[in-house]
Amino acid sequence: MNVFEKSLRELFDKSQLLQDPKYTGRTCLARLDKDLRVKLSFVENGVAGEYTAIRASIINRTDGVVDKQTFRFRDMVPARSKETLFGRDYPYIWICDGKAEWYGQPLSQKEQRLVRDAILDYVEMYLEPQMSMETQSM
Repeated sequence: MNVFEKSLRELFDKSQLLQDPKYTGRTCLARLDKDLRVKLSFVENGVAGEYTAIRASIINRTDGVVDKQTFRFRDMVPARSKETLFGRDYPYIWICDGKAEWYGQPLSQKEQRLVRDAILDYVEMYLEPQMSMETQSM
């Protein structure tokens, strides 16, 4: 399992919103309901080899992409002022010499919670109201 898949599993494996999640490479794909799927992928955001965001795409299985949003770590996670490289003090995965790894250290549990909550709040907006309320009560 690569660092991308491991990180996605740490973020989303326990989510009750995502049904039957499948992980491969930099992506997680899961069912939301009968017709909707969500695709969560690590993406580069301006610098090759630096994965600084997760893109969430809501997909209707017959009509295609409904909406997508890019969630940048620097917008969700407080700055790590002691760790800077080229002026970046936020977490990201970079590929150096063919090996992917978190710059500095992986997301802490607190940082994971911030990222997970932001992304799942967005995803939840596409669920049927009844389904959304049932999931919250669990």
